[in-house]
Amino acid sequence: MKDEHDHVTHEMNFAKQSEIQAIISFIGKFRNSSLSKVDVLVFHHILMVCAEFGKKKAFQINQTELAQRLCMKQPNISRSINKLLDEQLLIKNANLYNVYLDQSV
Repeated sequence: MKDEHDHVTHEMNFAKQSEIQAIISFIGKFRNSSLSKVDVLVFHHILMVCAEFGKKKAFQINQTELAQRLCMKQPNISRSINKLLDEQLLIKNANLYNVYLDQSV
């Protein structure tokens, strides 16, 4: 029984370490990006509202609604989203987005 518990604990620790490494990698990518303050504001809102604090793995982004919420023009939102895609902080698949976390670290 103890061996089984130790094995499960080891797997959980490994999973947590992998998550931490993925987050560290993400922060490094974010820090080294060329994002403006507006891009960071848009990204923050996407993470908090569209991705529901990171609970959703895939989510939609309504640029018009996002622009209204942030009191910005839709073309500026579009430009920021494109920059986030270029920096590979957001990934787009069809009409769904997700935040890129490199799980292979």
